[in-house]
Amino acid sequence: VVISQVFSQTPKQWAKTGKEAFEAKDYYGAALYYHKAFSMDSTFLLYGYKYAESLRKYNEYKKAESTYQYIFDRDGGEQFPYAQFWLATMQKNNQKYEAARKNFTAFRRKHPNKADYEAKKAKQEIKSCEFAKRLILDTLEVDIKNLGPNLNTTHSEFSPVLVNDSTMFFSSIRNESETGNFIIDKNEDYRIKIYESKKRGDLWENAGELDTIINKPKFHNGNGSFSLDSNRFYFSRCSKDFKCEIYVSEKKNGVLGKAEPVKGDINVANYTSTQPHIANVNGDEILFFVSDRPRGRGQLDIWYSKITNGGKKLSKPKKLNNKINSIDNELSPYYDAGTQTLYFSSTWHYGLGGFDIQKTTGSLKSFTTPHNIGYPYNTSTNDFYYTPATEKTTGFLVSNRKGSITAKGETCCNDIYTLPPIPPTDTTEPPITEEEKKVISLENLNKYLPITLYFHNDEPDPRTRDTVTKKDYITTYNEYTTLIPKYQTEYAKGLSGQDSLKARKDIEDFFLDYADKGVEDLELFLELLIEELEKGQQVALAVKGYASPLAKSDYNVNLTLRRISSLVNTFSEYEDGVYKPYLQKKVKDGSYLDFVKIPYGEYKSDTDVSDNLNDQKNSVYSRKAALERKIEILSVHQVEKDSSYPKMSFSEEIIDFGMVKPGEKLTHVFKFENTGKKDLQILDIESSCGCTAPYWSKKPIEPGENSEIKVTFDTEGKIGKQVKTVTVLTNGNPDKKVLTITTEMERE
Repeated sequence: VVISQVFSQTPKQWAKTGKEAFEAKDYYGAALYYHKAFSMDSTFLLYGYKYAESLRKYNEYKKAESTYQYIFDRDGGEQFPYAQFWLATMQKNNQKYEAARKNFTAFRRKHPNKADYEAKKAKQEIKSCEFAKRLILDTLEVDIKNLGPNLNTTHSEFSPVLVNDSTMFFSSIRNESETGNFIIDKNEDYRIKIYESKKRGDLWENAGELDTIINKPKFHNGNGSFSLDSNRFYFSRCSKDFKCEIYVSEKKNGVLGKAEPVKGDINVANYTSTQPHIANVNGDEILFFVSDRPRGRGQLDIWYSKITNGGKKLSKPKKLNNKINSIDNELSPYYDAGTQTLYFSSTWHYGLGGFDIQKTTGSLKSFTTPHNIGYPYNTSTNDFYYTPATEKTTGFLVSNRKGSITAKGETCCNDIYTLPPIPPTDTTEPPITEEEKKVISLENLNKYLPITLYFHNDEPDPRTRDTVTKKDYITTYNEYTTLIPKYQTEYAKGLSGQDSLKARKDIEDFFLDYADKGVEDLELFLELLIEELEKGQQVALAVKGYASPLAKSDYNVNLTLRRISSLVNTFSEYEDGVYKPYLQKKVKDGSYLDFVKIPYGEYKSDTDVSDNLNDQKNSVYSRKAALERKIEILSVHQVEKDSSYPKMSFSEEIIDFGMVKPGEKLTHVFKFENTGKKDLQILDIESSCGCTAPYWSKKPIEPGENSEIKVTFDTEGKIGKQVKTVTVLTNGNPDKKVLTITTEMERE
């Protein structure tokens, strides 16, 4: 059906036609109709919002983003509270990860109801955007090619399955009689069907439909998979409103026979069961499938059932664990028996945008946490129906990425892509050991550092000299964010007009760009680090503290230690205490988590940051002052299990001389013991400035032996507060120690 050129239509009439098309799931048509209405009356934002929704539904990400932005800029979330959420979603689909993160964060702050789907999704997407920014930088060397116009069309092709080396079944929604860029509406021929294609050389031929015994008229038929003996063909058959059941057709004399619904409790009335995949899992024939049946976790979940008695009996379906299934959609399962790896796609697990292909290993009852298989397998569009390549066969995936064949926008429709066979393994190189894999894993984890966490002035536990706190960092952060209005008011004092607006915007940007981002980075890191500990790693985190210029140096040392303590508490309380055994070193495999605390970094306060208690606008509430009050997780490194390295243990690593007169030479002796099991050698000591001189013995220090390092600081020409460090480089583990001297010059 072609849009009629009826120029006398009113905006309301165009919108009515758009609504009808939207309800019929003709989102492309709905977008055209709503765009017509919105073009005629752009003051009626509902038309624009419906236009954006239609664009999003048929994956026209760029136009959807600009339209959501237009709506949100004018409405501010009042009439359309989810416009910012969908704006962020479209920005992620367009690889604008930092802009998406900010909008997801701002949306979540305005929608604190943690039970809402959008609030949960926004929280997950915030971390996913941080993950995506790093993942997109690690391009894998793989040549992914569109299968071409002999097989792919301007509509959608998906679910490829190899029958043999030269035959492929796949699914497609198309209308062979259609030509040009038409809108299909109420067309009985516009159905999903299963097609067969033959390979000639390197090319796949034009495809033909399977017989109506499979492609039953007036139904959608797709998503095929063969039994392990190739005698049974499982597929989905769906009504026009996409309520699906799984059918099976058994071969008779080599020809597929009548299709019947599968036995057992696979199909449930009024629910969908679809996307069957048959696999050999530890010798059992398993049917994986996707369903929104009751007792699932989210929308579409992955389930499985054991097939016995030649397909005549199927066990009661069970869903995969909650590491796999989420509150969102998981679909297109594929199990590789050779590597015992399950591949699937999800809109929940960390990804680049849309559906991303994930992989997991383990047993049916205890699959591991999924991992994104990387770019360019995944893009910021939808990527699914993954079949891995082998040394002998090509692999496949389905995507609406740029480069797909389309007539309705560059990312509207899915095509099948091919992956080249994997080159033979080079056996001349020795295989990577498990310990080497662990080191590589930690190196990858370091890509997510540093993580910087910010605090309100003198928090936590103000006006104390304690070095520990009972608060966790998330609590202090939540208390901090409640002060945003006060920060804006105080920082804008004495200003008017644009200057006042700019000051308020500066504070808002600080929380979005720094404070909020720190929490988001931390939450993602907490998820990733526990996976390393579960591998049996012994891990140490180096954390460095900073403070504002208001307090004395000795007070600041204790304050930053309290701040680091709040971080340790966050680890301890995360996910009902999952880190506690590692912090307490009570894990049977010997894995644990330590913190290397550097409580006071070099004092580098901006010259505009006041240390005047009476000038709280600049000393407390300014953006520059807020940037000074922080701790940083600097690095994560492996601690050797056998403790066979030397280890330098100091009785104290920080000394504060208090107030001194300029020109004095300050000296302190730092005493330590080699608590390791091998001789300790000090290789070098680096000073933070020429005014600080270290002296030490060049002789090896035996296990259990004590020694010392003398540090002299010349204060000539120094003014104000001073923090000087020496970094001790050794053959121990850790191989660095930082010793700190703090003082403050008396004023003339």
